[in-house]
Amino acid sequence: MIFNIFKIIKKRKKRRRLHFILDISLSVIILLFIVFIFTFNLYQPSISDSEIKSPQEPDEPVEINDPLEIEFSLSSLAIEKNSFKTLNLNYKNTSEDEIDEIVVSLETITSGFNLSRLESDSLPENVEINGRDLVIENIDGFSDEEIVLRAYFSNPADPLLRHCAWRALIDINFLDEEFSQEYSLDNVRFLSDTNVTSSAYYHSIRGDQLGIGPIPPIVSIPTSYWVFFQIDNLGNDLSDFVFSGQLPHYASLGEKKSLLAGNYSYNPDNNQLIWQVPSIDKSGGTYRAGFEIEIIPDKQHTGQVLNIIENLRYRYKDSVCYQEKSGSLPNLDTNLQSDFINQGQGTVIE
Repeated sequence: MIFNIFKIIKKRKKRRRLHFILDISLSVIILLFIVFIFTFNLYQPSISDSEIKSPQEPDEPVEINDPLEIEFSLSSLAIEKNSFKTLNLNYKNTSEDEIDEIVVSLETITSGFNLSRLESDSLPENVEINGRDLVIENIDGFSDEEIVLRAYFSNPADPLLRHCAWRALIDINFLDEEFSQEYSLDNVRFLSDTNVTSSAYYHSIRGDQLGIGPIPPIVSIPTSYWVFFQIDNLGNDLSDFVFSGQLPHYASLGEKKSLLAGNYSYNPDNNQLIWQVPSIDKSGGTYRAGFEIEIIPDKQHTGQVLNIIENLRYRYKDSVCYQEKSGSLPNLDTNLQSDFINQGQGTVIE
């Protein structure tokens, strides 16, 4: 009995020792775990910037700019119908790379006008004209060039249409990129359509006798003729029209005159006859002057065709184009080129 009690007590002591060992072991484990966590949180490894690799960004695309500089210049003068406008084109490649192609297209903006064609007396080898287009190829880097063109315009259906707006459209092919430019060019102005004429008659176109005296002219006998000056106009208003002529020493201004427009003056000291018209309408009208001129041939004129009036000159201002025009006409003589009845009968006889 006593032995059994002792045995039970011994077993209980063994169990208590085991529990104690287990408690100690668990406490150590928990303590180690706490130390590990604390140490881990305090640990901060030093990493150099060179060891930090940021995500690699893609390369940005290279921006390509339009390399073309171009300039247009035109003469300030207006042009006549069926004429051309001179156009100077200066261009420069501002890049070191070659421009593949430049196409300059010229076109009219004003309705009623049409740019019919382009011409040039001299073109570089890499330039050609294709209708109304100028094509330039393979322009070297940092190169420049000047091209002189003649631009021809068709006549508008409306004769009073005298201003034409136009422009240049430019396409550039450079490094597989396409660029475009647009330039408004100075308006093309067209001079008025004018025609200044002079004529001499003994008989009128209708057959009426205007002159007095022998035909052909005879030495020492007076023969009178009629001379006519006329200006026809369509397009622009004109101003300050002046027509002048000089009578030879054997001729004199008669008393009869016919002025349908303007006024005249005559200086007997130098035999200068002047006809003046201050303004002429753009739509035309009757602008004409006629004068009787008498000649008395000398014996030394025998066998000669004599001038009735000579040194015929005129000038006027185009009020729209702000441009002055002048010209001269052939002398009028006794052969009367405009008189179909007495034409060619101007040689003086005795």
